[in-house]
Amino acid sequence: MHAVVNRSGIRKNSGRPSQRNSCGTLLALRARVNERPGTWTAELAVVLPFLVFLFLVVVDYCRVYHNTETLQNCAHAAALHASGACGPKEYHPPDNLLSGLLDPLAPLLGGNGGQPSQGGYDPTEAAKQAALAEGASLRPPLTKDQVSVTFDASSVVVTVKYEVELLTPILDSSRMLKLERTIRLPKVP
Repeated sequence: MHAVVNRSGIRKNSGRPSQRNSCGTLLALRARVNERPGTWTAELAVVLPFLVFLFLVVVDYCRVYHNTETLQNCAHAAALHASGACGPKEYHPPDNLLSGLLDPLAPLLGGNGGQPSQGGYDPTEAAKQAALAEGASLRPPLTKDQVSVTFDASSVVVTVKYEVELLTPILDSSRMLKLERTIRLPKVP
């Protein structure tokens, strides 16, 4: 027989031995779990496929988001290079007595010493190279065929197209999602 003291301080004797210890609630929980030993396994078998599918959908969403942001950056970098905002700056020496002294330094300063360019600067090719460099993290990698550059009278339009293979058919039944980003920038005078 064990004595039990309630809140009011009155001792009562119980007729059965106390099963409570410092982990009394744990013993009660363990007794309840042992009543139906296969319940947890059956619930897991029902819920686990849904959880795996939900995880794959979240992974697909993250991959599409990453690829979309990368394509946006590719289009922006290509538009900057095509518009003339980025690119090689030609060095033109001044037309005075110092020009003869500065011509040997022209290659170091980024120019060609006042000589006409050999081959020239192609803004379309530079834009495509900038887009490819920005999209280096894409798998499969971006190709030049997926980048198009068009010139208007006063602006440049760059379009980047890419296809992402999905893990689940939730967004598209073919499991291939087509992404496209377009940027328009004014030409630099």
